[in-house]
Amino acid sequence: MLHPAVRLALRQLSRELIWHVLNRHSPAGKRDIALFGSRRSGTTLLMEVIAANKGVKFSNQPFSIYSASGYQLRWLPIYPDGQPFAMPDEDQQKLRSYVAAICDGRLHINEPWRFWRSDFDFRSDRLVLKITNGHGIAEWLNSQFNLHTIVLVRHPIPQSLSIIHNNWGVAARGFLGNDAYRQQYLTAPQIALAADLLRQGTLLEKHVVGWCLENLPLLRAYPQHGDWCFLTYEDFVLHADEIIREWSRAFDLPDIARMLGAAGRPSLSTAGVSDKEGQSAVASADQQAMLSRWRRKVDDETEKAAMSILEAFEIDVYRYGSPLPSTGWRPCPVAA
Repeated sequence: MLHPAVRLALRQLSRELIWHVLNRHSPAGKRDIALFGSRRSGTTLLMEVIAANKGVKFSNQPFSIYSASGYQLRWLPIYPDGQPFAMPDEDQQKLRSYVAAICDGRLHINEPWRFWRSDFDFRSDRLVLKITNGHGIAEWLNSQFNLHTIVLVRHPIPQSLSIIHNNWGVAARGFLGNDAYRQQYLTAPQIALAADLLRQGTLLEKHVVGWCLENLPLLRAYPQHGDWCFLTYEDFVLHADEIIREWSRAFDLPDIARMLGAAGRPSLSTAGVSDKEGQSAVASADQQAMLSRWRRKVDDETEKAAMSILEAFEIDVYRYGSPLPSTGWRPCPVAA
């Protein structure tokens, strides 16, 4: 019987062989798509919806040092908690070369590997980059590669509960420990609050602080980027049909039927990291359970304390008392 580490290494090797041998990627001139979102925010689902189009393949978390292979780490600049921000010139050049190699097909990073499925593309000409470690470089990345950019957020409490369920770490420290980040995005009281909650707050509060710090660069970019798509997970669950049809027009994604089909299936991450109740809600397309079942897991005071953190960071996308977003965002770019 093989040791678990050996099995993991063999599985990774087999996937890399599939990526390099079975797929041929040749850009055809269409703009690639960058999808930014946090862990457990719904990015895998949206990635699969977009990649359902013929000739579009995904690269899943190309900047994550936690899922990176040794080969991949040769290309990636390393930052605290894997969150690049305010990169020096040498790191920019390193990352630019890395992304260019992915986009032109020289590098294959976390791509589809289930070649027996009907949606596997042996030839592709366009990418969707799912990015969960890179919120601080979204504008830089867009300026370098002229990407269609989609920003996704999910209510911080159910997202944090899902991260806690998987025993994943708090995302806040890499941002709070970065001088350039603090100077650009945080006031002195906000820095003090974040530091205090990371020392002695509840685990849920620590993750909500991480949610705020992780999403602030993208939320602050909203007014300046009419060409970006800003979307909440809740809006997609409730209005997937409408949003997919708008994306088809704005991003030149013609396979509407295949996208709708992907939106109606549990994502690849659901079976591995969602709890059984969540898997059941997704499988049965129970929108109410998908969006509000978390409210049975926290009492009123816990919810109020968590949402007061968003208020302290001047984030108004979600408010205490509702599982739905409080503001109408922009699910499709103004200028496509």
